[in-house]
Amino acid sequence: MFYKLFILGVFSIYRSKDGQYRFCFNSRKGKPLFTSSKFELRFECEDAVRVLQEAVGLLTFETTKNSDGSVTLVCQFATFLVKSRKFTTAFRQQKAVDELKRTAAKAEILDFSSALDVFPD
Repeated sequence: MFYKLFILGVFSIYRSKDGQYRFCFNSRKGKPLFTSSKFELRFECEDAVRVLQEAVGLLTFETTKNSDGSVTLVCQFATFLVKSRKFTTAFRQQKAVDELKRTAAKAEILDFSSALDVFPD
């Protein structure tokens, strides 16, 4: 039971190929659950993560159904948009929302946007 206190999600900040920044909320198992819209500057992306962490209890999600039967969640919060990956069942969708609300406030922020080689040979 004690080990469950340390299992948290992670916010990853990364740079797209077009030079803009995004953040992604990954589950404790490493699956990307939610991805943000694009930001021009890295500090804007970091600020958006902090705003999301502080107000995670106030989030409301809209469900959109895709043509293949899968479900996507969309959340417009403040000035940015958060979109989920595709979910095949309503149970998995609710599980992802619950994990975001339970762990996002305490989640770590990892920055992979720098040009430095994180894992040199």
